[in-house]
Amino acid sequence: MKKTLIIGLISLLFSSLSFSQPWLQNLPEGKPKSELTFFDYQNAFDNYWEGVDIQNGRFIDTQGKEQKAYGWKQFKRWENFWQYRVNPATGEFPTTNAGLQYKKHISENGNYRSDNGDWTSLGASSSNGGYAGIGRINTVAFHPTNTDIFWVGAPAGGLWATTDGGSTWSVTTDNILKTQKSRLSKLLKFEFTPVNECFNNFV
Repeated sequence: MKKTLIIGLISLLFSSLSFSQPWLQNLPEGKPKSELTFFDYQNAFDNYWEGVDIQNGRFIDTQGKEQKAYGWKQFKRWENFWQYRVNPATGEFPTTNAGLQYKKHISENGNYRSDNGDWTSLGASSSNGGYAGIGRINTVAFHPTNTDIFWVGAPAGGLWATTDGGSTWSVTTDNILKTQKSRLSKLLKFEFTPVNECFNNFV
């Protein structure tokens, strides 16, 4: 059922590209559509436009006239969306997502939420600049096997890690741009790399 939904989504995304797209003829012959990978689509597209210098969706033909590369921009948008969501080694499209995995975890392990948590605000709760200086956290990720290791991500504040259950913290993103920090604080939700390898890279 889950795989069918994912395949349906992929088919829907490609329905807007399939009309009058001759490059689709370069897809592997005899391979079921449900088994086509991201790389199959990418190679078919790249092979079709091989040797053509396309700039912003347009190119100069052999007669010296500027022509529109129909479907080029649409494919590039599709490519940009999926390239970080497929298996990086095989190009296989995902058959699950974070929401489904969370539901599976709850169904198998129970819901450990509690209303009795003992939390204390450490501030800051005010500043001379209104909201300036008052940080917030929008992502928390936990190591799959070590309960002492987890991460928090803050918009423009970077990714912070602890290896002792929160007693001490270290920032892992001081040497990247502010815009990259905001994106990195959300990456753990979508990372396809094996879980332990992914987490160990940020400790």
